[in-house]
Amino acid sequence: MTEITIKEEQPRKVSEADINSEIKLSLQAILDSTADGILAVNLDNKVLFSNERFSEMWMIPQELIAGKDYNVMLRYVLDQLSDPKDFLQTVREQAKLKGDAFDTLYFKDGRLFERFSRPLLQGAELQGRVISFRDVSLRKRTEEALQRAEENFHRSLDESPLGVRIVTIDGETLYANRAFLDIYGYDSLDELIAIPVKKRYTPESYADFKIRFDKRLRGEYVPNEYEISIVRKDGVVRRLQVFRRAVLWDGKKQFQVICHDVTESRRIEDALRKREEELAAESLQLAETNMALQVILQRREADIREMEKKIVANVEKLVLPYLGELRKRCSTPAQLNYMDIIETNLQQIINPFLQKLSARFAKFTPREIQITKLIKDGKSSKEIAEILMLSVRSVEFHRNNIRKKLGVAHKANNLCSFLLTLSEK
Repeated sequence: MTEITIKEEQPRKVSEADINSEIKLSLQAILDSTADGILAVNLDNKVLFSNERFSEMWMIPQELIAGKDYNVMLRYVLDQLSDPKDFLQTVREQAKLKGDAFDTLYFKDGRLFERFSRPLLQGAELQGRVISFRDVSLRKRTEEALQRAEENFHRSLDESPLGVRIVTIDGETLYANRAFLDIYGYDSLDELIAIPVKKRYTPESYADFKIRFDKRLRGEYVPNEYEISIVRKDGVVRRLQVFRRAVLWDGKKQFQVICHDVTESRRIEDALRKREEELAAESLQLAETNMALQVILQRREADIREMEKKIVANVEKLVLPYLGELRKRCSTPAQLNYMDIIETNLQQIINPFLQKLSARFAKFTPREIQITKLIKDGKSSKEIAEILMLSVRSVEFHRNNIRKKLGVAHKANNLCSFLLTLSEK
């Protein structure tokens, strides 16, 4: 049987120096992990400890950090500060304090540090001071930029030609510019707020306002653009086009309401719409009138054709038979010639010949028209001269003019035959 001997290991003794060393390392690791620069100084201006962030922020070389001489470090950083004298004075004053201290350090390059310090005590006895530095340059620049942006935003609202007000989700008015007050006719925001909302709307527009308001409270969708009808202080009704959107106001979400008075433009649009309706009605009436006129004209043309037929029938029945009897009683050649002229003229009244040639005869003289009729009836120049009591030479002159006007001056056409062909077309 084998005997096993277990030797109990004695615990290693840890010295106080080892413990202090571990604590120091842990403390240094903690300090180096922070975003602030940390520095501890005793009453003799000896640096007890500092972290890497401190040397980075103040741009202090490692050899100075290793020297642990606070006075040397102070002299090194003075040129970075906007007010070195005030900085040194504050360092001396805070070194004697038994309470906390806070101030802001301004650098020539625009950086900004917040300095917070508190006493390092051993019991009730002051041993030195622990100081932390926080670089707030970016935060301050951001805050200043936001402040400038908000100031510019406020200024733009004040100077806007459009009516602008800022309201809460509950409808409370936080701000209204001059243009908005002018639209409503009030001198101040307090005067406007004192008037109940219901009295600032027309009844129909107030009903729409209540619907929008309730929907917003329930989180339902409401269009960002709409129109309202308001009642001014003087009782005049105006129409406004409204644009609503969420904005940041004093760091909180509020709502910007922009109002544009569209009363005149809507009045013009309404007048144009009314005029368009009137023109459409007038156009329809004109179309109906035109149709009625066309019917009347068609009836008139039918009446004229009927009248022409009656005239022709009357001449043929009531006039021409008596002319035949009258011809039998003519005893001289002259009387017979005049009878021929009368019969010819009557025939031409009821004959479409002149109607068909109206365009061609438009430039004929009365004498040329007389001679043209006789030529068409087969009369010779001598016979025409006797009938019209002209010389044969005059008749020949007129015949030549007639040929020119008919466009047959240089053609071999027989004038009588040509006139007959025209009458047949």
